[in-house]
Amino acid sequence: MIIRGTSSPRCSLCEYAFFDTEKEKYVCKINDEVKEKDDSCKKFSYDIFKYKPKKKNLFGKFSKEDFEI
Repeated sequence: MIIRGTSSPRCSLCEYAFFDTEKEKYVCKINDEVKEKDDSCKKFSYDIFKYKPKKKNLFGKFSKEDFEI
């Protein structure tokens, strides 16, 4: 199974990073370093709740008639 977001490790998806609104950067909880959004390291641990899909599902786009034979 492929989980979206895991193929490209980056600080914005890591469980150890949090966004500091004061500095407007990501900060690592492990070594307290300021990181960029796309930075990554060997201790990367994917947090599924930080992943934001790029496009939304369009559930209202199709009708019941579109799936009838």
